[in-house]
Amino acid sequence: MVYADFIKKDYEELSYLLNKVMIKLDMTKLLTKKTIRIGISGHRFLSDLDLLTGALEEAYDFLQKSFPDSSFEICSPLAEGADRLAANTFLNHFAELIAILPTPKEEYQQRFSSQDALDEFEVFFKKAREVIQLPPHPDHHHAYQALGLFLLENCDILLLVWDGLPAQGKGGTGEIAFEARRRKIPMIWIHAGNRVPGTQTSTSLDEEQGKIDYENFQEFTSE
Repeated sequence: MVYADFIKKDYEELSYLLNKVMIKLDMTKLLTKKTIRIGISGHRFLSDLDLLTGALEEAYDFLQKSFPDSSFEICSPLAEGADRLAANTFLNHFAELIAILPTPKEEYQQRFSSQDALDEFEVFFKKAREVIQLPPHPDHHHAYQALGLFLLENCDILLLVWDGLPAQGKGGTGEIAFEARRRKIPMIWIHAGNRVPGTQTSTSLDEEQGKIDYENFQEFTSE
């Protein structure tokens, strides 16, 4: 069984569980209001932040020009790195923030790297229009995988800050990206290096860093 098949099996099982506990959002109502939900998934350890911030601005500009009659909501877990970088960009353009917590808040905060990271989380958390707490899972790996599935099933567009490689762990950005492609979900992919495996050392993709690809937008409409 190939890597993508493992991902498909895991996400099909999780999809059943999430539907069973009825946490799926009413997308028909949201789209009637011409609100487009953007789900963010990306790496925690990033380099060349100015390049990536510029790419996020370009992505927002693309969305605004493509859907001029729509408003935007950014769905972010508010982890360090890409989650907050994207949330900050969208908030600066007056988009609404929906915080998605994969584990209880107190447990989630224990995984942050410093007091500064905790303080920054609280700043973003207080700006969220809505907080969605996902159901409990046996460990954080499965919790993050369920988080990815939630974004896939409840957002119109997936925003990725990704190196293009398979995930370094269960529920990582690579897993979510492969599943989004399988489902043909519209994606904005900002190319960005991940960390050196087993370390907290971020890497750069050099000339590719900050490049943007748009996938599966041909038939997408907010109407």
